[in-house]
Amino acid sequence: MTTNQFPIVNEWLKYAVLLHYNDPRKPDHHDIALDIINDEESEKLSLDKLETVELDLFERKLPITPFELIRKRYLEYEGAMSENRGFVRRVDEGRYKLLRNDHLLFDGKVLSGEYDFREEGENLYLCKL
Repeated sequence: MTTNQFPIVNEWLKYAVLLHYNDPRKPDHHDIALDIINDEESEKLSLDKLETVELDLFERKLPITPFELIRKRYLEYEGAMSENRGFVRRVDEGRYKLLRNDHLLFDGKVLSGEYDFREEGENLYLCKL
């Protein structure tokens, strides 16, 4: 299991953490949306989405599931999801920078500091350093 390959850029990009709740198909969880294309005008599939069932984002080790790219609008969207998929509420937002492959620096209120991706068996984690 591997994450999508982030472009290594020497600039800050936006991210958001969304609480996704009342989805009849899934337990409440957080979606971490990472912008991977620095283009304000783009509505392309330009966010890498990581999903975690852990509701305490202050944990040092978040079990995550990488998903395919989602649309940039989710950096700012809050409200009902289409197709009866529940609701999302933004609980954090800010900037992040890729320091090297799979090593991220977050500058937000909830996600803050350095994190990296770690594989343990078949599980993938986002770990605070």
